[in-house]
Amino acid sequence: MQHFTGLQYLKMDIAASFGFDKVTWNERLEWFEANKADLLHDPVRAAAKADEPAQALAGIMAFQDVEAGKPIAYLCGLDATASGLQLLSLLSGCERSASICNLIDTGRREDAYTATYNHMNAQLGTDGTIPRKDVKASLMTHLYGSKAVPKRTFGEDTPELRAFYSAVEELIPGADALNRDLITLWNPEAMSMEWTLPDGFEVVIKSMVTVESDVTFLGTVYAVTEKVQAPKATSLCMGANIVHSIDGMVVREMGRRCNYSAETINAFQELYYTRTTGGQSTARVMDVQLLRLLHLADMTGFVSAVIFEYVDQANYGLVSPDMREKLIQLIDTMPNTSFPLICIHDCFKFHPTYGNDVRRQYKQILSEIAASDILPSIASEITGRTITVNKASAQLPAKILASDYAIC
Repeated sequence: MQHFTGLQYLKMDIAASFGFDKVTWNERLEWFEANKADLLHDPVRAAAKADEPAQALAGIMAFQDVEAGKPIAYLCGLDATASGLQLLSLLSGCERSASICNLIDTGRREDAYTATYNHMNAQLGTDGTIPRKDVKASLMTHLYGSKAVPKRTFGEDTPELRAFYSAVEELIPGADALNRDLITLWNPEAMSMEWTLPDGFEVVIKSMVTVESDVTFLGTVYAVTEKVQAPKATSLCMGANIVHSIDGMVVREMGRRCNYSAETINAFQELYYTRTTGGQSTARVMDVQLLRLLHLADMTGFVSAVIFEYVDQANYGLVSPDMREKLIQLIDTMPNTSFPLICIHDCFKFHPTYGNDVRRQYKQILSEIAASDILPSIASEITGRTITVNKASAQLPAKILASDYAIC
């Protein structure tokens, strides 16, 4: 992973505000240096030409403050490159799918939507006749089970629709296959689908159907529809909901690992390095929660930083020696200094000083998910039977750690 200074992150953030968020880090820095004089000469006029004018102006003003030796509170932002596709790729272990959304380093900043767009145009022998925004909308919704949006966009049984599905099959085979498998987890006899994430977050997706009834008012009969909870024969929602639930856990885990309590982490390290056996209290609410989280960690193979919040001297003995080692290893991957992090879905805002830490943490969490059994755990809980998942690549977790543009 390339490392940069806080000032370089500020420069690249300004470049991104001008639409250069889909080029390499070095190209962003080169653009800033080439345009620096114009940006600083008249920031307001320069920012007016940006894709994000307000963001650009704020960034330029922050840069001026840095040059003047003043402290800044400006927040840079990095976005995941197609987070839904990233999660489907790493859960399936598909390296081809992972490459197109920057989980595997290719030497450049990949864009899955543009790659699909280019693949379709190459097949059709056209040049830009299909708007990229249409391709993006179709691919995003396709990965959550939609067939209607691609048909509405490209027409039914058209060369364009066939080219779209050909691109999907060629570029993201593992992610696409997993999405189709997730849809089949819907239970037509259940009132709701429920599962638990490794950090203890409980997901409940109610089965809702539309019911129509007649209401008479002043002698006239009106048909009234309402949503009620009841079993439903089919639904395409499982892929989207499972991926979104894991996406939400990534956001929570980013906050825990970046904006952690130093006091809490130090307390656990003190227990570990003093080699205390610790108590085995199970009577308190925090003891019950600790046992639950330890069970989830064992079951899923993913160790959440939330565990630190429930460990103290009185229940430390409940943590197995193996789990203690895993928790210490987790601390070793966390930033040396805690810092605030603002998360807006898969966009992360931070002070420029911490850019390397943010990128490293995101990749660390995704790598751990790729190596985990979160997916079979969720599928087993939903269906009530043991389900195993064979991942296409055992090397993907390590390759994710070596990637450069998972968030950029």
